Amino acid sequence: MKKLRNAGIAAIASLIFSIISFARIIIKIAPHANNQEASIQAIAELSTPSYIIISLVMGVLIAIFLFQGFINLGKRFNNKLLITVGWALMILLIANELISNLPSLISPDFAPNALNGIIFVILFSVFLFLLGISLTQIKQKVKLAKSLGILYIITSITFIIGMLVPNGPLFIGFLIAIGLLALFIGLVVATLMFLKASKQFEK
Repeated sequence: MKKLRNAGIAAIASLIFSIISFARIIIKIAPHANNQEASIQAIAELSTPSYIIISLVMGVLIAIFLFQGFINLGKRFNNKLLITVGWALMILLIANELISNLPSLISPDFAPNALNGIIFVILFSVFLFLLGISLTQIKQKVKLAKSLGILYIITSITFIIGMLVPNGPLFIGFLIAIGLLALFIGLVVATLMFLKASKQFEK
């Protein structure tokens, strides 16, 4: 199995799914731009059982195939940090998908626990920072690994500061926006990195 190629395909799938999900939200809340309560209700209406199931399946599959790519690179270059963080992020993302989506299928009135969300973001940011560090360690062996590592480090730092530092909502929103943009660009770079690495190492 070409795990690096599959990781590149998973990154592409994640990009497409992210764009579609974002577009659905924008289209849904656009008519209620000046009404926060109506916007929240409109977003809630998007979480239909069919969409939740699709989101759950896509999230789990993408996590498995994408992070198998990082784990494979770690094994190829004997980078224990990359292997460990790859497994940690895969498990964390799958667990978050299950915790976030399964209760909604069982009970439509399920309300997500804010504390769980905060814990997830903090853990995700810490692991993503370590992933970025581990990628910079193989920058001489894998093209674009350094660029991807830097993007992940930027994302993790902005998320952690946004979550932990007591600042105004505008500043926090600005930081998180930067982090999300870096994460999105990171998906593009990860796609290119894995596909290039597949051609180089999976002949």
